[in-house]
Amino acid sequence: MLPEPLIAIAEYPAPELAAEAKERLDAAGITSYVGGEYYRHHGNVALQVPESEAARALEVLEIEPPSPAPDARFAIRPACPDCGSDQTRPIPPYGLYSLIGAFAVGFLLCVATRSPIGIAAILPGWLLATWLSRDAGKQRCLACGRKWKA
Repeated sequence: MLPEPLIAIAEYPAPELAAEAKERLDAAGITSYVGGEYYRHHGNVALQVPESEAARALEVLEIEPPSPAPDARFAIRPACPDCGSDQTRPIPPYGLYSLIGAFAVGFLLCVATRSPIGIAAILPGWLLATWLSRDAGKQRCLACGRKWKA
């Protein structure tokens, strides 16, 4: 049977503070571990407990449970300046994709033909990437089609 995964319930700036919290958890019958390699990295020391005991450990230490991260699907999107629709999306970096594709094709042509002809394939890809990158970082309205810099 695999051991239960540990989760960090708190971080402390000094090992002494983490040890005090560990003693409180041990007194309450909760298994806990102090980790974080404080002396090597000069960072915070993490207090870890088994996942099944995390809620009880937070109660003993009187720590508020962390709020869940917001779901990216429900993030507020900027409204279109023309029609006011919230049906907007960022425009993907197609210029970067075409440049990467052109270098890949050029490299494969150089290797396959054993000549520098593949370098000629990079030029059209570079021109296409330059043309496509004009929309990089912009938003597009799905309702009216307008593009704008957000």
